[in-house]
Amino acid sequence: MKRTKYIFGLGLSIILSGIFFNSCTDANDWVVDSSFDRLFGTKQSSFNVTEGAVTAEVEWDATVNTKYYIIEASTDSLYDDIPMGAENSIVYGEDGSITQSPYTITGLMGETTYYLRIKSMSEDKQSKWVYLPDYKFTTDKEQIFSEVAETEITDESVVLSWEAGLEVTHITYTQDGELLTYNITDDEKAAGKVTISGLSAMTEYVFYIYNGDILRGEQTVTTKEAVMVESSITDLKQNSAVFTWDTSVGRLTGYYFAAGETYPKEANNSLTDEQISSGRIELTGLEPNTTYTVAIMRDKTVRAMQTFKTEMGIPSDYTMIDVNSVDEWSSKLSSISSEKVAVVVKSDIELKEEYEFSSSIKSLLVLSDETLPVKPSIVIKGFRFGNDMDVVEFYNLNLKSVGSTSNYIFYFKNASSVKSLSVTSCDIDEARGVFRASSSATGKIENLSFTNCRMLNVGSYGLCTLEGEYEVASLNLSNCTYTPYNAASSATVKSKSSTQMNINIDYCTLYGFTYAILDDQKKATFNVSISNTLMGGFSVVKFFQNFDRGIIESCENVFLTSGSSFESSIGEEVIQYSDTDLFNNPAEYDFTVKVPEYKSYGDQYWNK
Repeated sequence: MKRTKYIFGLGLSIILSGIFFNSCTDANDWVVDSSFDRLFGTKQSSFNVTEGAVTAEVEWDATVNTKYYIIEASTDSLYDDIPMGAENSIVYGEDGSITQSPYTITGLMGETTYYLRIKSMSEDKQSKWVYLPDYKFTTDKEQIFSEVAETEITDESVVLSWEAGLEVTHITYTQDGELLTYNITDDEKAAGKVTISGLSAMTEYVFYIYNGDILRGEQTVTTKEAVMVESSITDLKQNSAVFTWDTSVGRLTGYYFAAGETYPKEANNSLTDEQISSGRIELTGLEPNTTYTVAIMRDKTVRAMQTFKTEMGIPSDYTMIDVNSVDEWSSKLSSISSEKVAVVVKSDIELKEEYEFSSSIKSLLVLSDETLPVKPSIVIKGFRFGNDMDVVEFYNLNLKSVGSTSNYIFYFKNASSVKSLSVTSCDIDEARGVFRASSSATGKIENLSFTNCRMLNVGSYGLCTLEGEYEVASLNLSNCTYTPYNAASSATVKSKSSTQMNINIDYCTLYGFTYAILDDQKKATFNVSISNTLMGGFSVVKFFQNFDRGIIESCENVFLTSGSSFESSIGEEVIQYSDTDLFNNPAEYDFTVKVPEYKSYGDQYWNK
């Protein structure tokens, strides 16, 4: 029994010795067999990686008798038959610098798959390669772009930056549906900065930066709103005008020009080098008394714009009368028999009293001589009409009343209807009211309009006062400035008429009210559309004196200075700027807009 046990024990010992020997051989992984202290290759189960974008942290369990480690990463597959340092691989630690775990490998590319292996090194021995359990890992998306500062963004460009010297080749982005490529120069690569120009205003762009086919970062930027530079219309004639602008505008690609009040979407004319350098376009071949819009463009962005109306031309079927004095006014107009009359005012005329035009006249045009250096003045206590009229037009004149306490520009007392009464490019001052229909007046004005007028210090009868049932169907103000005289009951419109008045206010500057904008006198109904208007200098003002009869049909781009207010809102936006912050010198009736972002609103007379 003892012998049997011995043989059994000896056999088992031999078997276990063989198993133990084989296990040591696998774990040791020596290339060369030796009696030197065993150096074990790292355990595969302990070999792992935490990836970044262009780096990765490698961890493993240390092995005994190891002096240093070598790590290899490659975009190609790695296995034992692949020699170290083959193409597309990076070898770390050949200089003996990797002595402990963890270790960060660098120089990788973002969003790229790498194969990884490690070996242990001693003085004269090395282990076999040990591979990641999954053999490979993939780096994260790289982001080398720096954050873009607000100061580096304009309405048409953006400055993109990254760490200087990084390997990059080009940037791509989409413009108007087209994929564009910006090739980075050696100097830009060394500086780590480029400026991308030719962009559209208020547009979101996504920029991608590459090194060859490898994406190294992306950045989303929204360009700023384009702010128009100052511009003006000069030398305005019946058939021509000159458009000028501030030459600091920068890059331009063309200009837009068309009849009507339109907002340009793209240029329809090219610009010459001379026009760009001088900031000047001469517009010729225009039609008299016609509205035009002109704008310089940067691609599809408006950089400066003006809407203007050519000087009044005299229709061929009108009888023309030249007037040089009060006497000529009286004598020539009293003897006229024509139904269509054009009165050309060649000097200041002081009528002073009320004046009623001949009942024979059905269409009337009163305008200044275009050769005069300044507008002539007509001083009047009130114009009246002795019968029904088709068209009445006053153009390019200074219209003054005999003081601001008891006199008017138009004063209707009797029966008289007018299809269209328009006042264009006129300055009105020293008047108690602009249009007054007394309680005895009967009739109707279909369209009462004021265009490109400065109406300053208008008294308590305001722009339009209807004391009885006289009717004004439509009242239109466009590109006008209106300030009331400091009276407790001053309002732009007062009406006791029980009918409806449609009121349209566009591109106007309203300033200095202390009572109300519209006073319905408890009978009238006002339907109001107001847009692109600047308001200020108010003191506890009501927009409607009786709000239940006032209807705001639309209110768009209407801005009120801080410190001013309505008793109830009409949809206006109260801005952060005070009266003196927004306007140049409102106390002296200089309403030039000082804040660039608001120059495209209000009476454009001030924003040239």
